[in-house]
Amino acid sequence: MIDIVLAVLKYAWPWVLAATIWGVQETRIGVLKVSLSASHKREIVAQSLLDASRQRATDLALLWAATLPKIDDAARAQEVKDHAQIESLQQRVDELSRAPTLHFSGLAVGLFDDISTFANGRDAAPARASASGPAAVPFRPGAVYSEADIVEHDRLAGAAYRDAVSKLNECRNLYNEARNAQLKVNTP
Repeated sequence: MIDIVLAVLKYAWPWVLAATIWGVQETRIGVLKVSLSASHKREIVAQSLLDASRQRATDLALLWAATLPKIDDAARAQEVKDHAQIESLQQRVDELSRAPTLHFSGLAVGLFDDISTFANGRDAAPARASASGPAAVPFRPGAVYSEADIVEHDRLAGAAYRDAVSKLNECRNLYNEARNAQLKVNTP
Protein backbone atom coordinates (compact mmCIF):
# COMPACT_ATOMS: atom_id res chain seq x y z
CA MET A 1 0.00 0.00 0.00
CA ILE A 2 2.85 2.32 0.72
CA ASP A 3 4.15 1.63 -2.74
CA ILE A 4 0.89 2.80 -4.23
CA VAL A 5 0.88 6.00 -2.14
CA LEU A 6 4.51 6.71 -3.07
CA ALA A 7 3.77 6.12 -6.75
CA VAL A 8 0.77 8.45 -6.60
CA LEU A 9 2.84 11.08 -4.80
CA LYS A 10 5.68 10.66 -7.30
CA TYR A 11 3.40 11.41 -10.24
CA ALA A 12 0.96 13.78 -8.44
CA TRP A 13 3.62 15.80 -6.59
CA PRO A 14 4.09 18.41 -9.36
CA TRP A 15 0.30 18.77 -9.61
CA VAL A 16 -0.11 19.21 -5.82
CA LEU A 17 2.73 21.71 -5.76
CA ALA A 18 1.24 23.65 -8.68
CA ALA A 19 -2.20 23.67 -7.03
CA THR A 20 -0.69 24.91 -3.77
CA ILE A 21 1.24 27.69 -5.51
CA TRP A 22 -1.86 28.58 -7.53
CA GLY A 23 -3.98 28.74 -4.33
CA VAL A 24 -1.41 30.91 -2.56
CA GLN A 25 -1.23 33.23 -5.58
CA GLU A 26 -5.02 33.45 -5.82
CA THR A 27 -5.24 34.28 -2.12
CA ARG A 28 -2.53 36.92 -2.52
CA ILE A 29 -4.28 38.41 -5.54
CA GLY A 30 -7.57 38.48 -3.62
CA VAL A 31 -5.93 40.30 -0.70
CA LEU A 32 -4.38 42.81 -3.12
CA LYS A 33 -7.77 43.38 -4.77
CA VAL A 34 -9.36 44.07 -1.38
CA SER A 35 -6.49 46.39 -0.44
CA LEU A 36 -6.72 48.23 -3.77
CA SER A 37 -10.47 48.50 -3.39
CA ALA A 38 -10.09 50.07 0.08
CA SER A 39 -7.37 52.38 -1.22
CA HIS A 40 -9.59 53.40 -4.13
CA LYS A 41 -12.46 54.13 -1.73
CA ARG A 42 -10.15 56.28 0.41
CA GLU A 43 -9.00 58.09 -2.73
CA ILE A 44 -12.62 58.78 -3.70
CA VAL A 45 -13.40 60.11 -0.21
CA ALA A 46 -10.26 62.28 -0.21
CA GLN A 47 -11.11 63.65 -3.65
CA SER A 48 -14.67 64.48 -2.55
CA LEU A 49 -13.33 66.27 0.55
CA LEU A 50 -10.88 68.20 -1.63
CA ASP A 51 -13.67 69.16 -4.03
CA ALA A 52 -15.87 70.27 -1.12
CA SER A 53 -13.08 72.42 0.35
CA ARG A 54 -12.43 73.98 -3.06
CA GLN A 55 -16.14 74.74 -3.38
CA ARG A 56 -16.19 76.32 0.11
CA ALA A 57 -13.15 78.44 -0.79
CA THR A 58 -14.81 79.53 -4.03
CA ASP A 59 -18.05 80.35 -2.22
CA LEU A 60 -16.14 82.32 0.39
CA ALA A 61 -14.21 84.25 -2.24
CA LEU A 62 -17.46 85.07 -4.05
CA LEU A 63 -19.09 86.24 -0.82
CA TRP A 64 -16.09 88.44 -0.01
CA ALA A 65 -16.07 89.81 -3.54
CA ALA A 66 -19.76 90.67 -3.20
CA THR A 67 -19.27 92.18 0.26
CA LEU A 68 -16.28 94.42 -0.49
CA PRO A 69 -18.07 96.76 -2.93
CA LYS A 70 -20.97 97.23 -0.49
CA ILE A 71 -18.63 98.16 2.35
CA ASP A 72 -16.52 100.36 0.06
CA ASP A 73 -19.61 102.16 -1.26
CA ALA A 74 -20.87 102.71 2.29
CA ALA A 75 -17.46 104.06 3.33
CA ARG A 76 -17.34 106.41 0.33
CA ALA A 77 -20.85 107.65 1.09
CA GLN A 78 -19.85 108.27 4.71
CA GLU A 79 -16.71 110.09 3.56
CA VAL A 80 -18.75 112.35 1.25
CA LYS A 81 -21.18 113.04 4.08
CA ASP A 82 -18.33 113.79 6.51
CA HIS A 83 -16.61 116.15 4.06
CA ALA A 84 -19.88 117.98 3.42
CA GLN A 85 -20.35 118.45 7.15
CA ILE A 86 -16.76 119.66 7.60
CA GLU A 87 -17.27 122.14 4.75
CA SER A 88 -20.44 123.44 6.39
CA LEU A 89 -18.39 123.96 9.54
CA GLN A 90 -15.85 125.91 7.47
CA GLN A 91 -18.59 128.33 6.46
CA ARG A 92 -19.34 128.92 10.12
CA VAL A 93 -15.61 129.40 10.86
CA ASP A 94 -15.46 132.05 8.14
CA GLU A 95 -18.15 134.02 10.03
CA LEU A 96 -15.90 134.36 13.09
CA SER A 97 -13.74 137.37 13.79
CA ARG A 98 -10.22 137.39 12.39
CA ALA A 99 -9.10 140.04 14.86
CA PRO A 100 -6.12 138.86 16.95
CA THR A 101 -7.79 138.76 20.34
CA LEU A 102 -6.55 135.55 21.97
CA HIS A 103 -3.09 135.71 23.51
CA PHE A 104 -1.12 132.55 24.34
CA SER A 105 2.10 132.37 26.28
CA GLY A 106 5.31 131.04 24.81
CA LEU A 107 4.87 127.80 26.78
CA ALA A 108 1.37 127.28 25.33
CA VAL A 109 2.61 127.97 21.79
CA GLY A 110 5.43 125.45 22.30
CA LEU A 111 2.95 122.92 23.60
CA PHE A 112 0.71 123.50 20.55
CA ASP A 113 3.73 122.90 18.30
CA ASP A 114 4.71 119.71 20.15
CA ILE A 115 1.14 118.37 20.03
CA SER A 116 0.95 119.10 16.30
CA THR A 117 4.29 117.43 15.69
CA PHE A 118 3.24 114.35 17.64
CA ALA A 119 -0.20 114.18 15.97
CA ASN A 120 1.46 114.24 12.55
CA GLY A 121 3.58 111.20 13.39
CA ARG A 122 6.84 112.81 14.40
CA ASP A 123 8.40 112.83 17.83
CA ALA A 124 8.20 116.11 19.71
CA ALA A 125 11.50 117.75 20.59
CA PRO A 126 12.54 116.46 24.00
CA ALA A 127 12.53 118.96 26.83
CA ARG A 128 16.01 119.78 28.08
CA ALA A 129 16.81 119.32 31.76
CA SER A 130 17.90 122.40 33.61
CA ALA A 131 20.52 122.58 36.33
CA SER A 132 17.83 122.97 39.00
CA GLY A 133 16.32 119.54 38.26
CA PRO A 134 12.92 119.69 36.51
CA ALA A 135 12.73 119.53 32.72
CA ALA A 136 13.06 122.92 31.10
CA VAL A 137 10.63 123.96 28.39
CA PRO A 138 12.30 125.80 25.52
CA PHE A 139 11.29 129.44 25.40
CA ARG A 140 9.06 130.48 22.55
CA PRO A 141 7.69 133.96 22.17
CA GLY A 142 4.00 134.39 22.85
CA ALA A 143 1.48 134.50 20.05
CA VAL A 144 -1.82 136.21 19.44
CA TYR A 145 -4.49 134.38 17.51
CA SER A 146 -8.02 135.11 16.41
CA GLU A 147 -11.08 133.06 17.28
CA ALA A 148 -11.23 131.93 13.67
CA ASP A 149 -7.63 130.62 13.81
CA ILE A 150 -8.32 128.52 16.89
CA VAL A 151 -11.66 127.19 15.65
CA GLU A 152 -10.16 126.44 12.20
CA HIS A 153 -7.43 124.41 13.87
CA ASP A 154 -10.08 122.56 15.88
CA ARG A 155 -12.12 121.96 12.71
CA LEU A 156 -9.12 120.41 10.96
CA ALA A 157 -8.39 118.22 13.98
CA GLY A 158 -12.03 117.15 14.09
CA ALA A 159 -11.98 116.31 10.38
CA ALA A 160 -8.85 114.18 10.81
CA TYR A 161 -10.33 112.42 13.82
CA ARG A 162 -13.63 111.76 12.02
CA ASP A 163 -11.73 110.38 9.02
CA ALA A 164 -9.80 108.02 11.31
CA VAL A 165 -13.02 106.88 13.02
CA SER A 166 -14.67 106.27 9.63
CA LYS A 167 -11.70 104.20 8.47
CA LEU A 168 -11.77 102.22 11.72
CA ASN A 169 -15.48 101.52 11.27
CA GLU A 170 -14.88 100.49 7.66
CA CYS A 171 -12.21 98.01 8.80
CA ARG A 172 -14.53 96.63 11.48
CA ASN A 173 -17.38 96.24 9.00
CA LEU A 174 -15.09 94.51 6.52
CA TYR A 175 -13.83 92.12 9.19
CA ASN A 176 -17.35 91.35 10.45
CA GLU A 177 -18.71 90.78 6.94
CA ALA A 178 -15.77 88.53 6.04
CA ARG A 179 -16.16 86.56 9.26
CA ASN A 180 -19.91 86.18 8.75
CA ALA A 181 -19.36 85.08 5.16
CA GLN A 182 -16.81 82.51 6.28
CA LEU A 183 -19.17 81.20 8.97
CA LYS A 184 -21.96 81.00 6.40
CA VAL A 185 -19.79 78.98 4.02
CA ASN A 186 -18.39 76.68 6.71
CA THR A 187 -21.78 75.96 8.28
CA PRO A 188 -23.15 72.75 6.76
